[in-house]
Amino acid sequence: MPKTKASFYIIAATVCTVAVMFVLPITPKIPVSTTVIERGDLISTQSLEGLVGYRNEQVSIAPVAGQVVQVLAVEGQAVCRGEVLVRLDTSLEEQALARLEQTLSKQQEADASIGQASDTVQAVWLQNQLTLETQINELTLGIQGKTLRSPIDGVIEQVYVAQGAYVASLSPVLSVRSNQLELCAWQRVQESKVLQPGMRAVVYSGGQQHAVATLSSFEAPFLESATGQMMQTLHFSIDQGEEWLQSRLGETVTIEVLERVDAGVALAPIAAVSKDNAIWVIREGKVIPLSVDPRYRDADYVQVADELVGEKVVLLPDGAGLHPGSLVKESRR
Repeated sequence: MPKTKASFYIIAATVCTVAVMFVLPITPKIPVSTTVIERGDLISTQSLEGLVGYRNEQVSIAPVAGQVVQVLAVEGQAVCRGEVLVRLDTSLEEQALARLEQTLSKQQEADASIGQASDTVQAVWLQNQLTLETQINELTLGIQGKTLRSPIDGVIEQVYVAQGAYVASLSPVLSVRSNQLELCAWQRVQESKVLQPGMRAVVYSGGQQHAVATLSSFEAPFLESATGQMMQTLHFSIDQGEEWLQSRLGETVTIEVLERVDAGVALAPIAAVSKDNAIWVIREGKVIPLSVDPRYRDADYVQVADELVGEKVVLLPDGAGLHPGSLVKESRR
């Protein structure tokens, strides 16, 4: 081939190559902010709304209707378990009891003569005696039931009746509480399954820590009519900060329950997790999405596979416009 013609072909190929470079689009690298996956402690907590109150507050109920003849309790009074607090009128029961006891006494005086009677008479006499004893026992229990006693050692929280007043059956008479503070919280049953008595908790208010508590007990689940969900009441005993809580009686606080601590696990910051629960790992300048389990996280980090320690991940991936295999470069921000 003549030299002039070969040069022409070389020039033409060069022009075509340059043209292709300018005409065809070049995939740009997406600028991203990154961080490195490191090991650390994952602290899992559950946040609850709690109410400051007294432990073991109990309401005494009138077992039957009647008139209040004596009130021996005032609000704020210290009482002992079994101490008499309120008496209802028992005059009718006492009159009936006296008559029955008199009748029973007369029957018992006739024991000697009954022993010589026929079997039929003796059977009737015995049946009558048993009936009288049963009626006496019932009246005695009724009189005792109209004497209301303190169910616990504690303090009178509130008295709902006054001397001379008439109370209906099963109506509240007074309430007694213990001297110990506690926190009560309410949680859906499915979420409280991971909680166990003995778990420690931190009490916050206004974003500041004020007390430390321990989950002490659960109550039986109940159906909340407003939401139709099964709920459970949780009780927390106070370990520290009782003086501060004393001044917050009846107020709500935030309770952070420590569920578990996983030490030395691989952690990625929450800022690196996309809305579909994935992190975007950078390998050889390209991004690869990897799923994470959102259950294993705290306020700042999510646990990832141990083999990812030391790898770079993209921060705020949802706003970066990434796709699997996208080329990226670290921004200089």
